[in-house]
Amino acid sequence: MTDDALRCPAHPEAPAVAACVACGRWVCADCRRVEADGLARCAQCVAEASAPPEPAAAARPEPPPSDRPTAPDPPAGALPLAATAAHPPGAAEPTVQVVGPIPVPWEEPRRHRDLPAFLLTAREALLGPTRYMGRVPWQRRDLRTPLIFAVLAGVIGQLGLILITRFVGPPAGLSSAAGGFAQLPIGGALATTPLLPLMVTVSIFVGSWLAHAMLRLAGDPPRPYEATFRVYAYAEVSSLLLLVPWVGPYAARFYFVFLLLTGLRLSQGAGFSVSLLAMAPSVVLMWVLV
Repeated sequence: MTDDALRCPAHPEAPAVAACVACGRWVCADCRRVEADGLARCAQCVAEASAPPEPAAAARPEPPPSDRPTAPDPPAGALPLAATAAHPPGAAEPTVQVVGPIPVPWEEPRRHRDLPAFLLTAREALLGPTRYMGRVPWQRRDLRTPLIFAVLAGVIGQLGLILITRFVGPPAGLSSAAGGFAQLPIGGALATTPLLPLMVTVSIFVGSWLAHAMLRLAGDPPRPYEATFRVYAYAEVSSLLLLVPWVGPYAARFYFVFLLLTGLRLSQGAGFSVSLLAMAPSVVLMWVLV
């Protein structure tokens, strides 16, 4: 996705860098407002949220109980009188303030158990990558949760690649694209699998640190290192594509790059060229390590 793919409605000449969590409109860097919760909103939604409330109408004196009309009982299935009075037919529905996008299932342990949360998150990532990265919470002061997800995805993908390479065949084209572990004999490859979690962990930390350092050289990113780390951790879901015979490694690498470009744009407001330069050294290093 390039910078020209989305344009700010208020400034068509400027590329959009973030989506407002309240109205969903894509805005440029001048129109983007980052609130205390770390979420991006457009200038219009921020102005509407900060506008003072309209003065309430003067309360009318209630008539004595003897003068109050008695309302007939509502028919079965009808709304209560209070509800129909508050929302008469044809009136606009009350607006609901949207605080932010619902996090990915893996970030909601109270709603999902570990295995269903992992499967739901992986499914969302593979079916809607842009929406998936937009639902990643960028600042929670928690590196453990995304790291566990990345390790699970990386280990599952690499183990599947080892078995597929031995029993189905190497990837199409150059067999070296299968990866270092898959090139070993089946016994040696399985014996080295305890190192996979460590390899994935090191690659995530080193890769995200290099990318964040490159972003700082290009300018001051709006969010701290945790946001960049979460981009790399949740982009590791691309390793699940290694389970696809023959073309899995190529699809996984392409998808990993796409998720990084999307995540850096959403989390740090980086353009296509800046994101590409920031992630290039880390991507090469991660492909060498894992």
